[in-house]
Amino acid sequence: MVNDTQLETGDLAGYKLLFLPNPDELTTDQKKTVTRFKRSGGVVIANNSSWAWGSILQPNKAQEALRAVVQPYMSAAPIRVSVGPIKMHSVAFQDPAKSQFIIAVTNDFSWVDDSKYSNGEPNPTPPPVTDAVVAIRTNRQLTQATEVISGQSLTLESTQNGYRVTVPEFQTMALVVVK
Repeated sequence: MVNDTQLETGDLAGYKLLFLPNPDELTTDQKKTVTRFKRSGGVVIANNSSWAWGSILQPNKAQEALRAVVQPYMSAAPIRVSVGPIKMHSVAFQDPAKSQFIIAVTNDFSWVDDSKYSNGEPNPTPPPVTDAVVAIRTNRQLTQATEVISGQSLTLESTQNGYRVTVPEFQTMALVVVK
């Protein structure tokens, strides 16, 4: 995940793909950074206004469009969370010292009550996530994986391109740290 300061200062070393949720709101310096990133071979995917993220009538249209744009790059992703429910969300971070990976995985957000769209009834809680898997592409030796919310130690399974960790069942969120 890249923050505004990194975009402002041009600190994108090590990144290969950049997703811009609000490309029209970038500062001049951020736009220059994005241009340099593209010229050096980086991939930039900008949110498309036609994706209508807030559409009540077509709630999956934006997700499907984004998936179609991102799909060609998925096999090379350094960290990938898969299986799980289709509306599962994740974000991953590798700390600056590169000594650990931090992966947050959340369940479907449809249970969150937004009074703007609510009919007064609480939204049902989605079923627990039972089958999420984290794949980490790395040639580094990793030895420990923990789901830190529960404190549960996890098994690191070695794969051809790195490691795989099965996330234990969770209702709302899991936070996996791999060292």
